[in-house]
Amino acid sequence: MNNGKFTAPANAFTVNVNVKANNGKTTSFPVLVNAYQEAANYSENPVITYNGTKYDHSQAITLKPNESFNNVAVNGTVNTKAIEDAFKAVVSSTDSNNLSVSVDTSKVNTAVAGNYPVTVTAKNPNGKSVVLTFNLTVGAKDASYKTVAQEGNIYTINGNTATKTNDTVKAGANVATFGTVTVDGVSYTRINSKTSNQFVETSVFTAETGVEKTIMHNAYYYGKDGKRVGTDKITRYNKISVVDKLVSIDGKSYYKVANKNLYINADNIDGTSRTLKHNAYIYKTSTKRANKQVLKKGTKVTTYGASYKFKNGKQYYKIGNNTDKTYVKVANFE
Repeated sequence: MNNGKFTAPANAFTVNVNVKANNGKTTSFPVLVNAYQEAANYSENPVITYNGTKYDHSQAITLKPNESFNNVAVNGTVNTKAIEDAFKAVVSSTDSNNLSVSVDTSKVNTAVAGNYPVTVTAKNPNGKSVVLTFNLTVGAKDASYKTVAQEGNIYTINGNTATKTNDTVKAGANVATFGTVTVDGVSYTRINSKTSNQFVETSVFTAETGVEKTIMHNAYYYGKDGKRVGTDKITRYNKISVVDKLVSIDGKSYYKVANKNLYINADNIDGTSRTLKHNAYIYKTSTKRANKQVLKKGTKVTTYGASYKFKNGKQYYKIGNNTDKTYVKVANFE
């Protein structure tokens, strides 16, 4: 309370009242106080009418079914004029002079399917404003829009056969979906339209939990078929988020990059255990040893990735899961 006035409380509160009788005895008891909310006065606000309903204060509204401007094709144009014509405004509930309304569609991206907020504003000469907000849909009607969490291939389905295409959906894309079907125990979601023969695995809409691992040897990206994807590579000692479960592709072990349709050879991360067939030195370069340590015959050593060819023409494996320059000759292993 400040100067005899209460700041509006969030909820009812209790006040303890102390009472003293003429005989000197006292008592106390709690009193529950419910704050009185005075009815809001919107009489000076402009009034906007839409579809027969009058609105005298700002709020979110739902458009009538099949409203002409509610759906815009991807890469289409918002019909701002139709919106302006659908919303009529007057100065106030006691002043029927007409007001123009302004329509803001700046948050609508017609290049990407989805639901976007549009505002309709009326402001009267008294400086009072009423803002109505509704959602405008970009893309196919009656679709359920979902955000792709992990990149995935697009499939076509013929009967009970799902065939992978070369097209993909990218993580972050907002996709129009139309129900699911199951083929060989795998759930697929139809995309783009009710009649399209384009599907994605339903799992692409669920984000994968990744763990951070260090690349110990320059690594390329591979597809689910084991073929190299592009020419980009991850240089050694960089971190990457992968699904912490090995995937076998053509007999080789790979890690799937979290939320991407890409794979990395596990040997570039975990390495391969190899046995020395005789004592070996650890090298920093083709002419310099990294230290004085001698690795004994029969010792198992973890090597990372493919071998490197040094200036002396000999092949060396990277060892040690650190950034130190530590290599052992390939010839020393069984």
